[in-house]
Formats: sequence, structure tokens, C-alpha cells
Amino acid sequence: MDRNEILDDEVFTKVLDTKIRYLSGGESRYLEVKLLLNLESLFVLLDEPFNGISPLHIEKVKTMILDKSAEKGIILTDHDYRNVLDVANKYYLLFDGGLKPIKTKKDLIDWGYIPDNR
Repeated sequence: MDRNEILDDEVFTKVLDTKIRYLSGGESRYLEVKLLLNLESLFVLLDEPFNGISPLHIEKVKTMILDKSAEKGIILTDHDYRNVLDVANKYYLLFDGGLKPIKTKKDLIDWGYIPDNR
């Protein structure tokens, strides 16, 4: 990854003079996800990439995930199913020791993962 790709990111322009240990939890998480997605690898595993990130930055993370998914496989785990549904192209629910394929939001209701708010 080019150093300017980090430095030109509007999330970091306001904290360029800040040491990493002084970044907020959300800024640190955003940097972590950005670095992982830009590794020279065929696959990347993102564990709860939306956790602790502000809503504005979540949209940027989703864009990064969608952009990078064109060139590498991304395995994403997260309880934030709404954001996962926005970026994933295959969905599975880890349930009772196995993976359950999810086709629609209704499947999440049927497996008891989310409430039925009809």
C-alpha cells in the first residue's frame, strides 16, 4: 500500500500529528481495517470490522470492503448483520455448532437470531 493512501484519507488528515496510541478506539479500528484490506494477500479475515466505528466511518469501511472484494476474498464476521448484509455476497449464520446458509433476512428471524418485528 502506498503511504499516501493512508495520509490522503480524510479520516486521518485531522490526526496526522497524533501517535497511534492516542487515536480513539474508532480511529484505531478504522486504521486496522484499512491496513488489513490493503495487504498484498488473496484473502483477508475481518472480525467485527464495524465494532466501535462511528456511523460516518462505517460507510467508508463498507466502501473499502466492496472495493477490495473485487480483487481478494474477504471473510467477514460480525453481529452487526445490517452492515454485513450491505457488503457480503454470501451469508452464513454460525448456529448450534454449524453454518446455516442465509438467503434472506427472514432466515435470520427463522433461526432466532433477530426478532420478528412485523
